[in-house]
This record gives sequence, structure tokens and C-alpha cells, in this order.
Amino acid sequence: MGMKRATARGGDVVSRIGGEEFAVLLRHASLEQAVVVCERLRHAIEEMVIMVDGRAVRVTASGGVASIDDGGSKAVMRSADAALYRAKRDGRNRLRLAA
Repeated sequence: MGMKRATARGGDVVSRIGGEEFAVLLRHASLEQAVVVCERLRHAIEEMVIMVDGRAVRVTASGGVASIDDGGSKAVMRSADAALYRAKRDGRNRLRLAA
């Protein structure tokens, strides 16, 4: 079962950064709206079932959410990355906001 395109909004940009890390650019979204969209993505990933060698495998996602208003693109990515690692340390399968 795949993730529905409706999980992200029209105009949002989803990009693979590398490995198993992805970035989602949510244009014209407040921080609160970004959290809602990212929680929807996280839940969709959590509900997916991936078949590997005939076995059902489930995965989860952790994320860091940062506002682009907080600085340039490099600063935003550093902030989001730090929040992501806090989410992983706090138990995975959750979001954390950039400090």
C-alpha cells in the first residue's frame, strides 16, 4: 500500500537529501500548519505495510520542523536536522520543533 499524494499539499516540495533523509518544503504554511502536514505524513508512513521477501514490514518516521523565517536555507536545514535528532533521541516516530 503506497502513500496517497494527498498526504502532502499541492505546491509542497518533497526531496530526498540522501540516505533515508528527506526534506519537505511547505510553501505559505505557518509553523502550526507545517506540524499538521508533517504529522499527517508521519502517520501515513506508520500505516504503510511494505512487503520484503514475502514478509510484511512496517516503518516509522521521525522529523524536525523548522521555519524558513528563522534564517537562510542552511540555517533552516541545521535547525530541522537538530530537531530530527532530538525526535530520534526521544523515542523515534515523532516530530520535534526546532529550538
